[in-house]
Amino acid sequence: MFRRFLRSLLVASSLPVAVVAMTPMAAHADTAMVTITVGETGKLLDPTLVRVPVTITCAPLVVATDQGGANLKQAVPQGIAFGSGFEEHTITCDGTSHPNSYLIWVNTASPGGFQPGSATVQVSAFLCSATFTCQSGASAIQVIRLRR
Repeated sequence: MFRRFLRSLLVASSLPVAVVAMTPMAAHADTAMVTITVGETGKLLDPTLVRVPVTITCAPLVVATDQGGANLKQAVPQGIAFGSGFEEHTITCDGTSHPNSYLIWVNTASPGGFQPGSATVQVSAFLCSATFTCQSGASAIQVIRLRR
């Protein structure tokens, strides 16, 4: 009888663990998507800095944190120039499209600076409110033209 009591106690005490372990899967909610459209032409401000125009659409949200960014790569005579950067203006999320731009600096480890010509870019956004309601999205890797 004591064994039966111990077995039922063991089973009963393991149920909350199983329920807690399954909670994150059951509580998963779909996050809103951020849509990012990259312009066809980037502005080469100098060999170390490029401005890439984008249009961003996101569900209504008061943005407190943005952990996205942009990456750019370009074939240059010395190898592959590369750099990263962030949005130039605060992202507005109200369900409509808003123009913005990303400033991308060449990385100090890059074999050369950016030049006029073709380059690839990808832009992402991970946006959260002060209460940690978040939404995210990224553009596809896209070929753009860098011009002075």
